[in-house]
Amino acid sequence: MSDDGVGMSPQAVTRAFDRFAQPGITRDGERALGLGLPLAKQFVEAHGGTIELLSEAGQGTLITATLPRR
Repeated sequence: MSDDGVGMSPQAVTRAFDRFAQPGITRDGERALGLGLPLAKQFVEAHGGTIELLSEAGQGTLITATLPRR
């Protein structure tokens, strides 16, 4: 999955998979708890896979999840 949004700072990238590390406000004005990426990582790793995040401020973000064939 990728986007061409605002990207993330190096500090945000290092904390991207930490639970509750990125609280904020959603587009609808609701509080966001920052659980999406931590839950994705937990799910992927529970199935023997890996997840990688590459991001650069001003350039967007790329997330790659790889799951093994069974």
